[in-house]
Amino acid sequence: MLICEVVGRLILTALQRAFKLRTFTQAAVTAPRITPLLKDNRGSLKAVLGAMRFSQDSVVQSFLAKRDSSGVWARENTCWEAIARAAGLDLLHLLGAALLARREHTMTAGKVIAMSHYPEVVKMRIEQAKLPGGW
Repeated sequence: MLICEVVGRLILTALQRAFKLRTFTQAAVTAPRITPLLKDNRGSLKAVLGAMRFSQDSVVQSFLAKRDSSGVWARENTCWEAIARAAGLDLLHLLGAALLARREHTMTAGKVIAMSHYPEVVKMRIEQAKLPGGW
């Protein structure tokens, strides 16, 4: 009797997981496709995801919480549309917030690079200005 109960529970658990996966898949089929738009961005989804980690937007934070709460396999193999639908998020709002997060991240990275090279650039400009014909 005990073996039958264990096998029954395992089968039930497998069916529940399959139903959840099917639900995610159905939601992803009917949803607008935002993943290809984000993949076209330079650096692909990993760069966008890294930038989203710096975002304070509530939609982004909800998406990341839902994505991080899933298992490793689900994070790697579930499309972003399905994760967003499971979190109850508006996909177009998520797309806009992800793009803004990526823009802010790249702007900040550019500012850090400019600030770190600024002393050297100014020094070279001064040296060039001291040469005949320099300004």
